[in-house]
Amino acid sequence: ELDAPLGDLSKLVRSRAPRLWAAACLRRSHQRGPRTTPQATAERLAFQALLAPSVLASARFLGHHVGRIAKRRLQERAPEWTPAGWAG
Repeated sequence: ELDAPLGDLSKLVRSRAPRLWAAACLRRSHQRGPRTTPQATAERLAFQALLAPSVLASARFLGHHVGRIAKRRLQERAPEWTPAGWAG
């Protein structure tokens, strides 16, 4: 026994619920096999954002990766509007 106080477990359980749900969704998605669809990419990004320690970190993570996706799409669809090395 550690004899450590547990505190208010109800708050912990509620805050973990979205993460547990996302983990279950990711497990089901992974069992279907690898997918490269936009929906699969969105699912992976959403799951990874839920793992961030704060809402701000989640927003920054999503903004960064959605921005990278948008840059690549713009480079593919309108290369004359963007520099060659811009999309990375």
